[in-house]
Amino acid sequence: MAFVELETQGESHRAIVNTDQIAYLSEGIYGTSIHFASGEYIVCVGELEDVRQRLFGEAPAESLLIARPVPAG
Repeated sequence: MAFVELETQGESHRAIVNTDQIAYLSEGIYGTSIHFASGEYIVCVGELEDVRQRLFGEAPAESLLIARPVPAG
């Protein structure tokens, strides 16, 4: 279980996020949103790629989309 502190828009201005509970990230009119498995979401300060790097590390986003081959047999 990993926790990351992020700047958010709105009343609190900061949030500590459990990365195990994230369903997906999206970028919209109000900024980058972190959507959780529960259906709740928060809007962060920063671009999508910046937020993703804070949450999951430095690997390029493209590497997350590449499927790894399954060994035959």
